[in-house]
Amino acid sequence: MNMKILTLCGFIIITTACNSPIGTSPDTAQNALNKNSISSQLIGSWSLDLEAMKNNAPQEIQQNIEMLSIMGGDLFKIDFYENGIINESGLGGINSVGKWVENGNGNGISVTFEPNEMQKEMLNRAEDSSLDMVAEIQVQLQRKIQLVGSHLIFEFSMGPRKLTFYLTKNK
Repeated sequence: MNMKILTLCGFIIITTACNSPIGTSPDTAQNALNKNSISSQLIGSWSLDLEAMKNNAPQEIQQNIEMLSIMGGDLFKIDFYENGIINESGLGGINSVGKWVENGNGNGISVTFEPNEMQKEMLNRAEDSSLDMVAEIQVQLQRKIQLVGSHLIFEFSMGPRKLTFYLTKNK
């Protein structure tokens, strides 16, 4: 009897181990399978929804958004990967890499970016008189992003103004 139980337990453990995706924890594998999780909804590439931005932007910056619309193409893109890596690219070839994690509230994530080359250079040249610039860069490296309907939404400070970015998932 004990041998049958041991054999059965061994079979279950081996079957479970063989069917788990390589390089993922059981939680990550389960989240990837769960279509309702924010992780499964985020994974992939997201681009600006300029129309949504224009409809929700203050009047004084709508002209800038219209100029972006005229330029066309993928001006700004964010790629989310299953392993928690995020890659942001665009707007003049500036690329940022970071990590993302779910907030646990069901629709938000927190992102922490490494400084990109331009930010590193600005931080290295910063003097005591430019503490505001250093603080602004540090704020840009920490971001809260929300999934609202089919849009990813986050605010980005540009000096005294805040611009709300709306992104849609690329198909």
